[in-house]
Amino acid sequence: MMFNKKYFLKENATFVDVFVNGDYCDAIKGNRTVTAYYNCDKSGENYLVIVDVKEDKICEYVVYAESKLLCNPD
Repeated sequence: MMFNKKYFLKENATFVDVFVNGDYCDAIKGNRTVTAYYNCDKSGENYLVIVDVKEDKICEYVVYAESKLLCNPD
């Protein structure tokens, strides 16, 4: 089971979630982690769109997602 480690708001309206204690990964002899970046896209959709998923290091994943619902109202 993954747990959210921290959540904060940056000046550029990007939300970041870090999930720790994922499934065990034999390659690193530890648990998987995911860092998710949620960005405002004023021309985007009314739902969250996964833009990219990367494995920056073995068993450490990064997800980029965006939606206009994450934008500050004008």
